[in-house]
Amino acid sequence: MITETKIEEYFTYHNPEGIDPKRFEIIRESAKKLAKDILENGGNSDEICKSIQSLRIVVYHAIASIVLP
Repeated sequence: MITETKIEEYFTYHNPEGIDPKRFEIIRESAKKLAKDILENGGNSDEICKSIQSLRIVVYHAIASIVLP
């Protein structure tokens, strides 16, 4: 089950060495806002979990695009 605590954990920045954290924070904060909106307005179905998991994947790839050359 997705909770607001899980959303905070999923979309809170964890600082890697040598990279400007602001770039990651912008992506994670935007995703966190969207995840909370989905949780608050989306209903109670498995699709909520799937949408949050998909959003986590989006964030992962967006951050990877910054980190990886």
